[in-house]
Amino acid sequence: MHVIFIPYGERRELEIFFRDLEAQKFLLPFDNNQGHYIHGAVRMLPFGFVEYIFPKEYADQVLHTLDFKNNPYGALTNYIKPLIRKFLKCEKIPTYKEDKYFLWIKDHISVIPIGVRYDGVIFDKFVNANHEAL
Repeated sequence: MHVIFIPYGERRELEIFFRDLEAQKFLLPFDNNQGHYIHGAVRMLPFGFVEYIFPKEYADQVLHTLDFKNNPYGALTNYIKPLIRKFLKCEKIPTYKEDKYFLWIKDHISVIPIGVRYDGVIFDKFVNANHEAL
């Protein structure tokens, strides 16, 4: 799963935040009840957009930690968001549970949520199982 957002804050604080995002380990489950630990990935997109890539099983935790329900620029971006989503080929942010979260350092950082992108499923011949194609 991919989450697309615009981070806003002091560069030093953003670097610490990106470090925390990349250091987070996730268990990527396979169909045969096995799993493999992977790191979250941060991609810098054009025009200041950031894409965070992680397994879809952790969507609730990531969306809640990034605080996607609290948009500091809601009125302005609601008119522009559909155009941005179309440009970035992503979808609206789904509803999520707010019971778990990650301990990422988000002091003095605002996040403007844009959308999500879903991955397909691929077959891994080394473990003979399907998994999410990150």
